[in-house]
Amino acid sequence: MRSLLWLVLALTVLHAELSPDHYRQLQAEAPEALVILVGKVDTQSGLAPDGLTVDVTVTAIVKQVIRSRSGLKPGASITIRYQVLLPDSPRPGASQPPVVGKGETMPAFLQPSEGATLKLAAKGKSFEKV
Repeated sequence: MRSLLWLVLALTVLHAELSPDHYRQLQAEAPEALVILVGKVDTQSGLAPDGLTVDVTVTAIVKQVIRSRSGLKPGASITIRYQVLLPDSPRPGASQPPVVGKGETMPAFLQPSEGATLKLAAKGKSFEKV
């Protein structure tokens, strides 16, 4: 009976989402905390061993700056690149980010990436306040 309990507990932990406190910490530590207006979204899909991947490139306008280590100002155009994994079966760990839509206004918690592009700083919760 005891080993069955441990097995159930282990499986529960394996499929656990990150805690809201963890996402709040990631958002608080994000170098770029902005409100953006999505102007253009390009996606490219591909197959992965455990599901489908979607590479997303977003061009957006900064509407509001909450904080910006790089000095972004309202009106600036930014490019965000990230990947979404759509697994064949549930996976443990962080939630996947959404594929944002043109015309959406949302918070964005970001960090520098290659060149002038930005990447997600709070994993699947980078486009919503937790």
